[in-house]
Amino acid sequence: MSENKINANPTKEFFITMLTRDIDLKAAIVELIDNSIDGAKRTRNGDYKGLWIKLIFNSEQFTIEDNCGGISIDIAQHYAFRFGRDPSRPKESGSYTGVFGIGMKRSLFRLGAYFEVISHCEKEGFELDVDVEKWTQEGGTDWSFQFRKIWENTLTDIEKCGTRIIVKKLNKGIAENLNLEYFHNQLIHYIEKYRTTAIEDGLDIYVNEKKIVFVKEQLVDSDNIAPFSKELVIEDVKAWVLAGIAPKGHPENAGWYVYCNGRLVLHADQTTLTGWGVDGIKRHHPSLAAFRGFVFFESDDSEKLPWNTTKTSVDESSMYYIAAKVLMKEATQQILKFLSKISSINDEAEREKVEKTIYDSSLVVLNTANMKRLRTKENIFNFKMPIPRKEHEKMSIVTYKKPSSELEKVKKKLKVTSYREVGEKTYEYYLSRECDFD
Repeated sequence: MSENKINANPTKEFFITMLTRDIDLKAAIVELIDNSIDGAKRTRNGDYKGLWIKLIFNSEQFTIEDNCGGISIDIAQHYAFRFGRDPSRPKESGSYTGVFGIGMKRSLFRLGAYFEVISHCEKEGFELDVDVEKWTQEGGTDWSFQFRKIWENTLTDIEKCGTRIIVKKLNKGIAENLNLEYFHNQLIHYIEKYRTTAIEDGLDIYVNEKKIVFVKEQLVDSDNIAPFSKELVIEDVKAWVLAGIAPKGHPENAGWYVYCNGRLVLHADQTTLTGWGVDGIKRHHPSLAAFRGFVFFESDDSEKLPWNTTKTSVDESSMYYIAAKVLMKEATQQILKFLSKISSINDEAEREKVEKTIYDSSLVVLNTANMKRLRTKENIFNFKMPIPRKEHEKMSIVTYKKPSSELEKVKKKLKVTSYREVGEKTYEYYLSRECDFD
């Protein structure tokens, strides 16, 4: 043997197959949108009016174009097209969504076997084209791409600085999907669902020339009812939990929303992932349609944020997410207690009267300005309104016998002094967590 080595280098075909295996087409497209949004964040400081991202596609090709600042030659040459995040890359100060160094490449490979990238920055730019089939057939360990063209010291109008990506030779199944009106509508809904807070500040997104209109969430914030608002900081990760009551209707929108650096990664979650049905919190039910909870994670080090690699869920083992769930549980308990009291009003007319008072209260739209205001004041969920019960409600007595040794343990745990209080407290506990009042 000439060398005392074993070749363990991956093949390009294997790498591409594994890289694209688990990402949905819609998620891959949103990854490309994220890249454009990160460009907007580098170009502007929070005001994105006039910036846009346009998606145009059919059975022949997919194009995404923006005027969000472009990709510099240096970024393209050393970082943007590298497979994996270069540890030597200087960390940027800001809340960006680029995390693992695979998003754009994975999306392009998922879409097709040929792509072009044309980027215009203020003083430079480049063109790049990659025939993936030819590239994979090239042997050796050189995985680099070649610029088709670069230019420097050439001024471009700032409003025209941006990136255009064209994908051709669409992969099997992709062309068919992109040609379906059903997929077109699905994609719009998906982009609306996994939106970013940049949308709130003027950034426009178009799909086949149709501008997406994003619906803003609202919460009740009045003299009578104030939403839960608490923030925690662990190392260089911030987590802000905001929760409260939303306008009636649309039970499918109830639940928890989780953002990482402004990118929504969990939408209206009603599962154990956000605490429903575990640790003393009852399972989510349509009667809780008014519940809305939001968690905003932020960090300059995006790798620490609790999102998965496709940005479609959270990493529930993350220490930052575990810490945030403590506040989420606190908020959920307070709001469910309130909703339970409303549901327990026996007189229907009286209950409707209370609900009208609640939902006629001031509503705050969760845009950037209002969220900034809400964030400045830490607050438990509280309400300053009487919730009546029917005075002549029929009462009944519940009795049961249990071993004294067990009752003593429960009495100690509840910190009460009599068995009667044990009965009352255990009844209240079960009533508030397991019973729904429709």
